[in-house]
Amino acid sequence: MAPELFVENYNEVVDMYAFGMNLLEMVTMECDSIVKTYKKVTCWVKPKASKKVRDGEVRELLRSVL
Repeated sequence: MAPELFVENYNEVVDMYAFGMNLLEMVTMECDSIVKTYKKVTCWVKPKASKKVRDGEVRELLRSVL
């Protein structure tokens, strides 16, 4: 979920964020507990797993949507 959902101020950017998070999870195969994820999202903390992405094109795509 995108952080904007929790403050009820959202638009199509929320979908891009969700796409990026799904892509990141598929590429890194990392999934943490829902509680930790919720806390990080609501505090606007970017996922550390994005630093593990080796493919330059995927990394650039993630950078543009997260």
